[in-house]
Formats: sequence, C-alpha cells, structure tokens
Amino acid sequence: MKIHGDNNISVKNALPLKQDKTEQAAGKKTKSTKDSLSLSREAATVREAAETVLAEMDEVRMERLEQLREAIAQGSYKVDPLAVAEAMLKKES
Repeated sequence: MKIHGDNNISVKNALPLKQDKTEQAAGKKTKSTKDSLSLSREAATVREAAETVLAEMDEVRMERLEQLREAIAQGSYKVDPLAVAEAMLKKES
C-alpha cells in the first residue's frame, strides 16, 4: 500500500495478499477440538456447599432488606452519623 502526497492511495499489494490468505484457509482442513471439564467428588461437594451457603445468605439479606424498607416507609429508620463516619474511615484504612 502506498499513500501519495496528492491523497491517492495505491492498493496493488494488499489485494493479492488477502486472496492468498483466503486460498490458504480454504485449502487447510481444521481439526475441531472440544473443551471438557470433569470435577472430582470433593470439588462437587464443595460446589454444592457453596451454593447452599449462598442461597441462605440471599434469604437473610432479603429479610434484612424488607425490614429496612418497612422502617423507611414508616419513618422510623434512623441513621447514626457517627457510625457511618467510623465505617467510612475503616474503609479508607
């Protein structure tokens, strides 16, 4: 490819190169491979235990979220500014 000062572009060499790659790809047969994964019994047990714990955590979080929603709706939810500030400072450290 050549770019000339008068904004003309010559693509003499680019087109045959592209055709050559296409011809090469058509001539070669590709071998397909499949990925596989096998887990040991221990890994399957750990996975099941983790799923159980996560499911229980979701239930607890949903209960807490519902409690917070009700408190906000009733106007009884109070924010402790000191606790918020301390939590923010702990995250920075």
